[in-house]
Amino acid sequence: QVKSRSQKIEMRKICLVAFLHCICTSSASNVFDMHPTVNIKSPVQGSFNDQDVDVIWFVENFQLNQTESSENPIFFLNGVQVHSSLHQEGNFILKNLEYGLYRLEAMIAHYDEDDGLTKVISNTVIEFHVGPESLFSKGSDLPRIFTPYEPAFAPPETEQDREIVIFAFHCNRPDFLRLQATSLRHFMQDRYRLVVINDGPSAELRAAIQTEARAAGAEAVEAPTYLDHSDPGEVVGRLVTWAVQHVALPRFPGALLFLLEGDLFPVANFSARTFMARADIAGLEQGRRHAHTGFLMRYLWVGFLLVDLAALPDPALLRADRLVLHGLGGDTASSLHLLFEAAPQLRVRRALHTSHVHPDNRNMHVLPPQLRAAYQAVFRVEVVERGWVHYGSASNWKVGRGFEYFTSPVDMWPDKTRFVVGWVQAAMGGLAQHPFD
Repeated sequence: QVKSRSQKIEMRKICLVAFLHCICTSSASNVFDMHPTVNIKSPVQGSFNDQDVDVIWFVENFQLNQTESSENPIFFLNGVQVHSSLHQEGNFILKNLEYGLYRLEAMIAHYDEDDGLTKVISNTVIEFHVGPESLFSKGSDLPRIFTPYEPAFAPPETEQDREIVIFAFHCNRPDFLRLQATSLRHFMQDRYRLVVINDGPSAELRAAIQTEARAAGAEAVEAPTYLDHSDPGEVVGRLVTWAVQHVALPRFPGALLFLLEGDLFPVANFSARTFMARADIAGLEQGRRHAHTGFLMRYLWVGFLLVDLAALPDPALLRADRLVLHGLGGDTASSLHLLFEAAPQLRVRRALHTSHVHPDNRNMHVLPPQLRAAYQAVFRVEVVERGWVHYGSASNWKVGRGFEYFTSPVDMWPDKTRFVVGWVQAAMGGLAQHPFD
């Protein structure tokens, strides 16, 4: 009887533990496992792949309605839609990818051409490589095929070539205009016309910019004086829109237009014709997504923007104003979303960009080794297309606006200026850019 009683107690313990386990497992399952998602089985995060990549996926914890009006799996490769499905699982092949790093996003959402992405339920992201692992090792001597975005050589010129017109925007750094014009002459591989948009806030600065433009053999066009500079983001959009609509389009129709901020300097050979050989518009990708609807506003940064004016179906839509659409407000040049929406046939090229060079961003390796000892993390310069150095906010418009890394009003950051000027001058003297990706 004692043995039987002890056995009963033991059985009750086992049942109680099993019951608690079921409750805990069920709770954990509800909390952690029931979130709808697209599970990407292949390629694996961080993997190295051949140029044809087989994407294998399945939907978890969500039953699709299998109608085009409902939420379904949608796939984007580096921001471009590549696949959608009405099924719970499937696969597709990304063919003939160039060597490089890719970002694959899989969403459960509704998508149409008018409203873009809405009703976003989940978003899965993985990154993978295309090419052998040896290409991605630090310090490797990267082959030419690995750097398809660095147009260092120009094709032979023909009579049919579009005229290349560079609009450089300058406000209060005439010294930077001199450096920019010199480095453009050194590194640009195409014939081009330089037009300086003179937005000096005072008569003295406008005169100084005019003098530097004349010395560089460039034309200086004075911007309107009625533009309100109290909101830099707003005035940049209005200034660029004015320059495009009232100067570029009437005077240079059909040209290849290159919009360039006044503190962006080439440090490697660059051919606009090569860069735009298979594109109608190119620049640094920007965008904002509505937190609730998932609507995505797509546009490009105007500080490094190339546009084939002859390819625009409606040039009036080439604007850089701020835009509010579907309850979502955009930054400078967000009105370009309307251009992309109206002309989906435009071939858009995404320019490469490092973001701020800073230890927190783990990208200090993009600096040439010879310059790293002189670099201060607070400089936060950027590198565009592996061959352009962006000083960043050179007019000091961020001083006093609460930005922790732009708080020195003294002489336009002399240390940072010396570093950037030294980098550009060293590049013109033969300093090669580090072959990073």
